Amino acid sequence: MMKKYCVFAFAGSVLAMATASAAVAQDGDYGAKGTTLGAFQVFPKSTFAATSTDNVFATNSDTESDVIFSVAPSVDVNSLWNRHELTFQLGAENRSYSDFSEEDGTDYLANLAGRLDVWDESYLYGSAGYERRQEKRTSNEASTAVTSALLTVEPIEYEVNSFTIGGVHKINRLGLTAEYDQSNLNFFNGELVTGGVSNQNVRDLTDDTVMVRADWSVSPDTSLFVRTTMVDSDYDLEPPFSAFDRDSSSTRIDVGVDFKVTNILQGDIHVGTQEREFDDASFDDVDSSAYGAGLTWLATPLLTVGLEADRSIRGSTVAGSSSFVDVSTVVSANYEWRRNVIFSANVLFGKNDFDGIDRDDDRFGAGLKGTYLVNNRVGLFAGVNYFELDSSVDVNSFESTGLSLGVNVQY
Repeated sequence: MMKKYCVFAFAGSVLAMATASAAVAQDGDYGAKGTTLGAFQVFPKSTFAATSTDNVFATNSDTESDVIFSVAPSVDVNSLWNRHELTFQLGAENRSYSDFSEEDGTDYLANLAGRLDVWDESYLYGSAGYERRQEKRTSNEASTAVTSALLTVEPIEYEVNSFTIGGVHKINRLGLTAEYDQSNLNFFNGELVTGGVSNQNVRDLTDDTVMVRADWSVSPDTSLFVRTTMVDSDYDLEPPFSAFDRDSSSTRIDVGVDFKVTNILQGDIHVGTQEREFDDASFDDVDSSAYGAGLTWLATPLLTVGLEADRSIRGSTVAGSSSFVDVSTVVSANYEWRRNVIFSANVLFGKNDFDGIDRDDDRFGAGLKGTYLVNNRVGLFAGVNYFELDSSVDVNSFESTGLSLGVNVQY
């Protein structure tokens, strides 16, 4: 799984919200039926959209607007076995800009995941994935390169290779989980608008993550847990081929509760501590409190409210900074006005506090979208989103507003 952070992940998610909001009515007459091929169920889908933006390059002056046309086909394949599970996902998204064709690009992804049931509630699981993507101009790293001297002619491309293997074993009330995950990021160099090469190799890295978790069931719907997560980050380039040795190791310990209050409120809340140690003596070790939450509240039979919150230490390749503390909260709501008419809204509050340099970023985002499900195969959607980054380094500040119209076609 990719662990890169993007400040525009919320504001640029209107197309993804089309699927999320429609999930409220993904049964009965409006759910995808798919097609059966032997022991597998296949769900093909395509999204066609037109999106306008008033700030293509995420700059705080001389902003440029454009309209982007996108096509995003995908297919999900799920096994129909009584025991074990195997899933496969294949997808792509092509984006074409009306005026700035150098921003055109195509993302690809493929993922294979499976579960091997051993006995009762004990099982092994694993996954392997590949992604090739364009980095958004508004990403946390790219937003540092908004001056003409650093801006690349085309967006930076990168690929992610990942795999996960783990196991779950339950003994009466005690549940044990162990997981190993590896994620490899490979960035491709770009061409600077002023000439020359933008060296992205300094950002190539491999994250090896080990997670161990123990759960104790207090009741059928409530469990307490303690979780330890250890990450070893290994960058490909080290001095003298890079200015710093950014290799690091981090440890995070969380304690929390998983709960379900009938069908009205469910989710998890956790708090803990985290620290990150760097190999380079010029970087100070960083420690911080940690917390997170993922809650779903069925406020009424037609209104669902969600909350996602997290405080984490994330690595950075911004010049002079080893890392930053990321605090983010997203509140979302889905309202089923009619069986086939769904309204969705999201609000984001976030803050990044960079270590080693004088930079703090405050983030705010808001989005609103409506989806009309014509039938179980066709859905229409329209959305608007706003995002603002207020940075103590003025050149990194920007705001952007986008409008989207599109159609989902599924089988």
